[in-house]
Amino acid sequence: MEGREEAVQVYTFAVQPFYFMSLYDYKRWKNFTKEDLICKHTGKENPNVVEFTKLMDMVQDMRNELGFPFYISSCYRDPTNPEEAKEAKPGQHSIAAIDIRVDPENYFKLLKKAMEKGFTGIGINCKGAYKNRFIHLDKRKIS
Repeated sequence: MEGREEAVQVYTFAVQPFYFMSLYDYKRWKNFTKEDLICKHTGKENPNVVEFTKLMDMVQDMRNELGFPFYISSCYRDPTNPEEAKEAKPGQHSIAAIDIRVDPENYFKLLKKAMEKGFTGIGINCKGAYKNRFIHLDKRKIS
């Protein structure tokens, strides 16, 4: 068909690799959900795979050994999370840290087990409303 131009429509789209894939097999940590562990502000997963996996394996081991529920009040925080952004530099939650709420009768059991497991960053906020109380755990380097 001489003289006739065929119209070719070209479709272009941006592919953002890995955004649809998860960095982790969350089934590995049977007592915690993906929603417990991602940034509550951005919905992003922790990009520090090695550090975060070690942390969560330790937390899951503690949960298995202690046998009582752990309620996660905060885990990964993206550097743009308001809690991190207000700091001079992002803190341990942007690397690998977790805040756990447990029933008051279990505070000391959790603290003792965390020390036995080798957590080096331990913080306690046990004042105010129950929903705001937590024990912070991380594996920061101590110099």
